[in-house]
Amino acid sequence: MNELNHMKEAYGFLYKIENTLRKYISKELQLVYGENWYEASYKFYLRRQPNKSFVNLQFHELISFFKSCRIFINSLPRSLFSNLYYLCPIRNKIAHCVVLDETEFKILRNTYNQLLETIQI
Repeated sequence: MNELNHMKEAYGFLYKIENTLRKYISKELQLVYGENWYEASYKFYLRRQPNKSFVNLQFHELISFFKSCRIFINSLPRSLFSNLYYLCPIRNKIAHCVVLDETEFKILRNTYNQLLETIQI
């Protein structure tokens, strides 16, 4: 696979991971906390007011928020959380147009597959 197609596919995986995760978090927490789920859950889990809206959370902040919610920790495989954390430096490489090596690409693809197999939106 040439470099351009490799990075296009990597960006596609990252895009799908981040947006699937946002939709899943939003859907599940809205069921528990209602329309103002973000403010309510943020105060409950992190014991403070959010300083950003949910849609403006950066990837690493989104992962931290996801991991802080016990509702997810108790219902999803721990390996998913670990794999999502491994993506932070990979995400930065993609965002700054640095070509991923095969190991990084494999981690990204495997996390993508695990996420889509594990959660339903």
